[in-house]
Amino acid sequence: MLTSSIPIFAAEKQLADANWSLWEERIISSLCGRGLYGYPSGSILCPQHPMSLHVTSANSTSPSTEEWDLRDAMASAIIYQNVVDPRVHGLSAKVLKGIPMDTLCSLKLTSRCDLPAHLEALTKLRSDALDVGAHCQDEEYIAIVLASLPFPEFSSALLALYEKKFSHEVINYLCAHWDLVYKASVTATGIAQALAANAGNSGGTGSCGNCHIGPHHWDNCWAHGSGKEEYATAWYKAPNGMEPCQVLIEAANIAMAAIAAAVAAATAAITQANTPALAPSTPTAAAAYVSPMPIYVCATYNDNKDSDIQGHVLPF
Repeated sequence: MLTSSIPIFAAEKQLADANWSLWEERIISSLCGRGLYGYPSGSILCPQHPMSLHVTSANSTSPSTEEWDLRDAMASAIIYQNVVDPRVHGLSAKVLKGIPMDTLCSLKLTSRCDLPAHLEALTKLRSDALDVGAHCQDEEYIAIVLASLPFPEFSSALLALYEKKFSHEVINYLCAHWDLVYKASVTATGIAQALAANAGNSGGTGSCGNCHIGPHHWDNCWAHGSGKEEYATAWYKAPNGMEPCQVLIEAANIAMAAIAAAVAAATAAITQANTPALAPSTPTAAAAYVSPMPIYVCATYNDNKDSDIQGHVLPF
């Protein structure tokens, strides 16, 4: 077997920890172009006795034992020589896909001020997960996006968004909702903070038009008479005679708890509906393919295994 017969990809196109799906397409194309894909996929089995008395072509499905050994080794070499770090052969495809998905699901929005940057970060993490062959369709991605949002600030939008079918609809809705409800407030808060800092530096004082204690804007005041007193936290201490109405606070808490329960129920229903029943494992007709290089093993995936593209070469 000549070294020149083995295609060597450029370093950036060889298998690393974040380019599985592109590498898979390229390696399968190289194997198919040489008539060797049947060896790692398991569709061309090692003959138990001589299958042909004559030399067969490279794409023959009935090679002799000697031909099978040679072509099997060539297929193994093509795979092996196009991996950046051979030590990754010991990792399963499930692990390689699971790591970026765990990172995606763990990202949470900590401040409503950062929603656009948060959505951009989620999009990047989803792209990274898809690059390694993970499975994240729109319905699952929508649930991940909504679960990453702080509930009180987005409670009015969450219930409607669970019914959306496409992730771009959810992203566009959230951006529009943020622009309408929070962007002006965030901008005003930034201006107010800048003015307060400037007033402090110049010896002046900033104050609220409602409680006359600052620095904060009137429409963010929690004291009685501001219209926002139901948002007052337990640690807030209002001026005498301007304490927020406890009835409003309790009513707001009850309403938020009811919406939270409804969102939790909707999330559970979606999760249950999207969880496929596990069928009993049925071995495939093709036998496992074991490379002559003991460090590398490939096999045909069963229907119930974690493979988005059946029958493709997968390291595990």
